[in-house]
Amino acid sequence: MESQDECDVLRLLRKELQLYLGGGHEINIPYEFPDGTPFQKQVWEETLKIPYGAVKTYAGIAEIIQPDKDKAGQMARAVGRALAANPLPIIIPCHRVIGSNQMLTGFGGGVDVKDHLLQLEMWHAIPASS
Repeated sequence: MESQDECDVLRLLRKELQLYLGGGHEINIPYEFPDGTPFQKQVWEETLKIPYGAVKTYAGIAEIIQPDKDKAGQMARAVGRALAANPLPIIIPCHRVIGSNQMLTGFGGGVDVKDHLLQLEMWHAIPASS
């Protein structure tokens, strides 16, 4: 049986997902990173920084984590593996990470879903304040 706190979190999550799927809403729920390696958590943290309606490449995330370009180039695949282990897709928006060739690659829900989420976000991108 679920506790009241668990029910409240599930209700909040449902509301946040409905708002997100309606467009123009960044999901904002309190959570703690689940189990993961320090590297995975670092990748997930960087992924959380990608704004709604924007994308970043696997290599771009690798370069933030490892500023040495030679090492970062080798880490892009490791970033992809860390995102494949993402336990909170959409909340940790791994769909915003794309290939260096600007192609949509590797998403647990399928590339079609990744494309749909990116189009939803780009269509309803939250405008920057001037």
